[in-house]
Amino acid sequence: MEQASSEVTAAYKAGIIWGRVLDGSGGMGVDALAMAAVATELTYLERDALLSEIFAWNVSVLTKNNIEILTGDTESFLRNSNKKYDWIFLDPARRNMDKKRVVDMQDGSPDILALMPLLFKHTHHILLKAAPMLDLHLAIKQLRYVRKIYIIQWKQEVRELLFHIQPGEEKTPLTIHCAEAGGKEVLWPYMQDYEGGYGPLSAYLYLPAPALLKSGNFNGIAHHYGLKKLAAMTHLYTADFYNQNFLGHCVKITEAANFREVKNLIKKHHISKVNIVIKNIPITNDQIVKKYKISEGGKAFLIIYKDREDKAKVVYGFPAE
Repeated sequence: MEQASSEVTAAYKAGIIWGRVLDGSGGMGVDALAMAAVATELTYLERDALLSEIFAWNVSVLTKNNIEILTGDTESFLRNSNKKYDWIFLDPARRNMDKKRVVDMQDGSPDILALMPLLFKHTHHILLKAAPMLDLHLAIKQLRYVRKIYIIQWKQEVRELLFHIQPGEEKTPLTIHCAEAGGKEVLWPYMQDYEGGYGPLSAYLYLPAPALLKSGNFNGIAHHYGLKKLAAMTHLYTADFYNQNFLGHCVKITEAANFREVKNLIKKHHISKVNIVIKNIPITNDQIVKKYKISEGGKAFLIIYKDREDKAKVVYGFPAE
């Protein structure tokens, strides 16, 4: 259950695949059901017999007629099969024999790196789901044939990393897709060398969504949306305009001040409840709440950060509309 996809992230995967699909790590079957809605045929493969039985019952109730349900492990199944698939989807188990969480791909079950040559005998398209905290640069180096990376967030949290792996020339351009499941999406070439321009605080402050930050392309965020960075390590952006397509929050600034003026700012604007965002300053939200006797939530934002001169600043504002 812990590793099962949500309906909304499963629907996103269904928008990627087509044709004959093998779900080689069927699990609870959330992804399988979503993909079956667009696939011509789908094979659900799960090594746990009980999960296979549960999924079979769900399929019978939902009257899906293009799903084949099998019990077994991916490697054994493929070694004894001659069938070809348009896509193979894998979500390796991310707990080891001691039930501890693992992140690296070779520690999952199955070991996707060892399995890759066998997979390519049965498909030209692999969709791999990986742990959200996985290092993207290392994964690209290990997997070699990554064509696209999908960073999927839901409710302001990165929930899934998806790798589209396809054999061929390793120098084929790689694109990063940063998406809010069911919402906005942005894509750009992986690690393109954008120049990062800095600028003073303007009328609007932009807070990138978790998916954008996970991409690591901080200069690319500024380039794509036409924004200026406030500081190298702050990961906040500014502009004198509102871009409604921005993936994240855009705050129209009511007042900006030095951090030492935060008490007066809170008093002046009668702030009792506010969304607190802290960037590159060793202080916690709880400390702010306790010290200034406010609570978190509501519509407004209180953003505390360090600028390029390493000075602590505070911004108060509301979502741009």
